[in-house]
Amino acid sequence: MVNARNQWRFKKLRFDEARLNLHCHRGDLRAKRLIVFVHGLNGGGYHTWGKFPQFVFDDPLRDPVDVALFDYFSGLRRRIFERPPVPVIAQILTERLQDLSKDYDEIFIIAHSLGGLISTDTLSLDPPMNWRWLSVGIRKVPSELG
Repeated sequence: MVNARNQWRFKKLRFDEARLNLHCHRGDLRAKRLIVFVHGLNGGGYHTWGKFPQFVFDDPLRDPVDVALFDYFSGLRRRIFERPPVPVIAQILTERLQDLSKDYDEIFIIAHSLGGLISTDTLSLDPPMNWRWLSVGIRKVPSELG
């Protein structure tokens, strides 16, 4: 279960109970690869990454790549909303990605900070062979870079 939308151009979506928004290319631009962004502590699904997911999705010079953003309650939001422990969040992400793995040749996970720990746990839960992981360390979040 994911919140999926077919789009010509990247447009942010409101997160629903699935906590994973999937931006799919429309028409003949079927993507064979998916990049999943997982934010860190005090981050948010879109806020942490700024326009980076949009640049990846809208890039006309490359083969189409679908983009997904995974959101979980951390930082100040964990005080307002129920926040499950990291292994439970990892299990939720695992279930979402297992649903998507049959639709893509490759799935790349780009994670920052606590998102890296969640992704590491996710990858340890018997992932399909088409999953790849990249941990990102950023001094400034992309939204501050412009």
